[in-house]
Amino acid sequence: MHLLREEIRTDFRRVIIIDDIYTTGNTVDQVAKVLKTMGFQKVYFLTISIGQGY
Repeated sequence: MHLLREEIRTDFRRVIIIDDIYTTGNTVDQVAKVLKTMGFQKVYFLTISIGQGY
């Protein structure tokens, strides 16, 4: 993750994650945690579809 920290500009306070499918939410949670440690104050997500049973 150190590589990402150097390459992504965090001049913005908000970011949106777009994911194709939401099943357990683990992908969104992990990405949000990394982005927040990088300085983003708000992390939003948009999902195209939801997994069966959720």
